[in-house]
Amino acid sequence: MEAVDITVVRGVGSKEGEDIFEPILATEGLALQRGKAEINERSQPMSEKEITLPFTSGIEAGQLMLVTDSLQGAVYVGKVTATRHSVRINPPESATVVTLEVPLLGRY
Repeated sequence: MEAVDITVVRGVGSKEGEDIFEPILATEGLALQRGKAEINERSQPMSEKEITLPFTSGIEAGQLMLVTDSLQGAVYVGKVTATRHSVRINPPESATVVTLEVPLLGRY
């Protein structure tokens, strides 16, 4: 199997990215997808935000979540990196805490 060589360039083309070594990338199409994912993953500085919701099942790491914060008047899109659930018996209460990775300029 012949290696596929894709150069990842960031910014306005002045910053070359780190080499990507993925022996299972056998075609140029797969290598291009991997290069695009690398650029998207590292394109801007990120921060973590935690939000607390009423108990919600089915939220998984890697999902994208749209958050509308009516108190701050902001809308964020973040990638779920972790979830945890808590249950209290007295008084009865259950919650889900979601950790999101959001761009520092994560509003739109």
